[in-house]
Amino acid sequence: MFFGQLLQNTYEGYFCDPVHGGNRNMAAWKMIGFPGARADYMDWVHQYGVKYPLPPVSRR
Repeated sequence: MFFGQLLQNTYEGYFCDPVHGGNRNMAAWKMIGFPGARADYMDWVHQYGVKYPLPPVSRR
C-alpha cells in the first residue's frame, strides 16, 4: 500500500499545475502535449494526429 500511494503521489506531482509546486517548467505537459490551463481548446479535441500549435500555460 505504501508504494502504491507513493507512486500515485509521484504522478500527481509530476503532472500537476506548476502553481502547486510540481511539474517544473511544465515539462510533463510539454512531453505529453497537454495544453495546460487554457480557457478554450475544444476546437482541437477531436483533431487526432494534429499537433497543438500553442505552448502549455499555467494558471499563474
